[in-house]
Amino acid sequence: DWRWPMKTFVAPVVLASLLLAQTPAPAGHISGRVVDDAETPAPVRNALVMLQPSSGGDGLAVVTDRDGRFSLGGVPAGRYTLTAQKAAYLTNNYGAKRPGRPGVTLVVTAGQSLPELSLVLPRGSVITGRLTQPDGAPFRETQ
Repeated sequence: DWRWPMKTFVAPVVLASLLLAQTPAPAGHISGRVVDDAETPAPVRNALVMLQPSSGGDGLAVVTDRDGRFSLGGVPAGRYTLTAQKAAYLTNNYGAKRPGRPGVTLVVTAGQSLPELSLVLPRGSVITGRLTQPDGAPFRETQ
């Protein structure tokens, strides 16, 4: 008989499909640099860089090195927001036109590398002073 038993072909096909289903997608990688908003941008060291999935859930975080560089590996495929923050600076999203505005959504595909991203952290400022009446006495309970 020229026909082979069906199990001869089914077993390898089932095994191959199981192996493919269990193989995790290759992870992506995001790296870049955080700089200040000076005329000649300087690196911002020890800034916290956070990668948050658009779908919610746990993200990734890393602290910049002395050159303001960061590297996030093991990034699953998906859509993300990249944010940097540090005391004395305004928190900023990647691609935002101004602090406090939404940035650009990063789309990472399986195994993709997004190198040399640049995040700008504007320096914060503080205004201090004292409110006084015309006679020099301080105002009480002002807000």
